[in-house]
Amino acid sequence: MPILEAAVKREKVTQDRSHAVDAALVRVMKARKKMNYNDLRLEIVTLMRTFKPDDALIKKRVSSLIERDYLETDKDDENLIIYKA
Repeated sequence: MPILEAAVKREKVTQDRSHAVDAALVRVMKARKKMNYNDLRLEIVTLMRTFKPDDALIKKRVSSLIERDYLETDKDDENLIIYKA
C-alpha cells in the first residue's frame, strides 16, 4: 500500500506543479502580450519560488496553453509566443 500512496502523492504534486506553471505563464504573458520563448522560460524559472520547473515541463505547459487557445506562436517566428485570451 505505501507504494501506491507514494504514486498518488507524486501524481498530485505533478498536477499541482503543472497548474502553478500554467498560472505563472498566463500571468507573465497577460502582462507582456508577446515574448520570446527563451525569455519566457527564464522568467518562469525566476518566478517559481517553491520549485524550479525543468525545461521539459515548461515546454509541455506552453504547448498545453497553445492547444487550449490561451497562447499562440507567431507565424513567422515559432520562438515568439503571443498571448491570445
